[in-house]
Amino acid sequence: MKDSSFTLLIHDNTEPLEPLKEALLDLAVDTFNVHNLDVAKTLRSEAQPQVIFIDTGLPEEAWAGVFSLVERADVPLNIIVMGTSTHLERYLSAMGRRSFNLVVPPFVLESLGYVIRSNALEERFRPDAPARAAYV
Repeated sequence: MKDSSFTLLIHDNTEPLEPLKEALLDLAVDTFNVHNLDVAKTLRSEAQPQVIFIDTGLPEEAWAGVFSLVERADVPLNIIVMGTSTHLERYLSAMGRRSFNLVVPPFVLESLGYVIRSNALEERFRPDAPARAAYV
């Protein structure tokens, strides 16, 4: 399932993200945690993450900044919303902005693996996707 890309985790609180990071590691998905949108911008321009997990608990300005960053990206990026609750307003807003999915704790490997594989397939068959390996 692993390739040279990585998954960016953007969050305000490490508590719910540590189990997600461990689950992704079990699925052989490389991750990088950031708490600061400026760091996310730098990483996005240098390394081009394949997937971005965004925490529903981020402050509104950071939340909007992440979506703005993704919309301006040179290559299509998938966003997966992560939260300790569904935060329905934010989830619906994210889906309206082409977010890929929502995951909430506990992070069960089987279902998280399905989300990751589905994301990779969606990216591979997206008409505007660049020619690069997806992890499946």
